[in-house]
Amino acid sequence: MRGLLSIAAAAVVCALNAAPKPGFRAGSAVADITPAGSIWMSGFAARKAPSNGVAEPLHAKALAIEDRKGSRVVILTTDLIGLPREITDHVAARLGHDHDLRRSQVLFNSSHTHAGPVVWPNLRPMFAFDAAQQKTAEGYARRLTDELYRVAIAALSKMEPATLLYSEGAAGFAINRREFRKEKVVFGTNPEGALDHTVPVIDVRSANGKRL
Repeated sequence: MRGLLSIAAAAVVCALNAAPKPGFRAGSAVADITPAGSIWMSGFAARKAPSNGVAEPLHAKALAIEDRKGSRVVILTTDLIGLPREITDHVAARLGHDHDLRRSQVLFNSSHTHAGPVVWPNLRPMFAFDAAQQKTAEGYARRLTDELYRVAIAALSKMEPATLLYSEGAAGFAINRREFRKEKVVFGTNPEGALDHTVPVIDVRSANGKRL
């Protein structure tokens, strides 16, 4: 799925017109948020044991954008199933205190991967940890909180003149999985259900044309 989205995004970006003179400032940064050791995975309740290795590293990415009037926004993305408010509110509050950003100027997003670590206390009813597992989950949550703050700060510190281009592509493989069968709803395929095939693309480039 990730590969298909990348192809769709690349096709749209290639079709965009040449950028005008920079009218924004922008900066980006990346942080590795792969757990340091074995940890319980998140995504479905049938897991029987913690992780036993790393297939691919996980990342948090930040994009900071400032317009001509000095208004700023920071977009944070993560290779995780989701982020609880206990983490996002804390990160946003630190950014507000240190960089005068309102909560509405900080956007968090997750890829919703089902192959990533538990992000405590997200989905807490699904887990019955022993003391060691609880310590690991809480420790990763603290590290993740710090990494999200640091990657946001790094993006803000790297802001430079930039142009923003926007367009949309399509990913036709999306499907509504709520299938109605008589008096119950099951996981299946529902072509008539609500869905969105749109793939929005924002292309951010520096003054020399380098993609940020």
